[in-house]
Amino acid sequence: MKWLIQEFLNNGSNMERMIGALEACSTEYLLVKLDENDNLTVLDKETKIPLTDSLTVLKKFVLSDDIMVYGSKSFARFAKEIGFTPGSFENEKFEFPYIKDVVGNELLNADFTTGTLFELEPTEDVFFIRPTGNTKLFSGMTVSRKDFFTWKKREEMLGEISDYWEQPLMIAPVKEILAEYRFFVVDQKIITGSSYNANASISEELLAYTQRMIDIFPIAEAFVIDIAQTNQGFKIVEYNNINTSALYNCDEEKIVKAINSLKRKSFYKYQIGQRFRTKNTKDQIEIQNFSMKEGPGGKYLSIQAKSLSANALGEYDEYELTEFALDSYYVSMDN
Repeated sequence: MKWLIQEFLNNGSNMERMIGALEACSTEYLLVKLDENDNLTVLDKETKIPLTDSLTVLKKFVLSDDIMVYGSKSFARFAKEIGFTPGSFENEKFEFPYIKDVVGNELLNADFTTGTLFELEPTEDVFFIRPTGNTKLFSGMTVSRKDFFTWKKREEMLGEISDYWEQPLMIAPVKEILAEYRFFVVDQKIITGSSYNANASISEELLAYTQRMIDIFPIAEAFVIDIAQTNQGFKIVEYNNINTSALYNCDEEKIVKAINSLKRKSFYKYQIGQRFRTKNTKDQIEIQNFSMKEGPGGKYLSIQAKSLSANALGEYDEYELTEFALDSYYVSMDN
């Protein structure tokens, strides 16, 4: 696993800590900058000046291994669109309506109302508001009804050029939070956690609750979950994308080690050109092409392969990948 770390002024301390963890774990990384046109540039790690051969360095780096990214929400979305694997763990399940459908009243703001800025009509004097999903527009915050309608009127004047024109938002009554905690989760296991307040400790009861919520809704292969302690017990505040989440007092080295040790549960781990062995004939083959297909049993990986043993299977044959060994580049297939 290699990493791309975004040089991101608004999140500088987290960036520096993650870089320190990567170096402590002897993990290769590049420091990059993403401009407003989605152009990615490699920076010198010391001077932060763009490299003259940035494109060449970047291509060689990303084509040779799996790529993990850390930085802004724009950077995570860019990684998703460009097709880095694992790249960004962001997915459609991070939307609050989706989360509520799964966890129900375990969600702190389960009584939320959704709509665009122009549709919402809050009645509380002060209330909580945030986008329904992971977006760069703004983080969750409390706002007064007066300020909300001033904001709404200003954006209405902009019309369709407003950033909020079709952006789904959610509002909910303000809740009393006694303490709030953040946990980094990889492969459905808690890797590290901390309170937002350094003086609050993590109890066994809290760990048990958090693991139970993770088991109920493992939203991605790696993610962050925030838990609130309230007068009604523990509640889920939100799920966050691990690629963009602030570290607080969590252990960044544990995060790097956990991500680096992920055993990929998809065929993307096995790139074109690597060699496989069939289950029945033990013939060694080389992948030529692959695609996902639908069959009676669900999705499967269809592989076109070239035999490396003379006259064993013909030049090209198609296989359905039914099982594979995670710890090697040899897989078992039914032909």
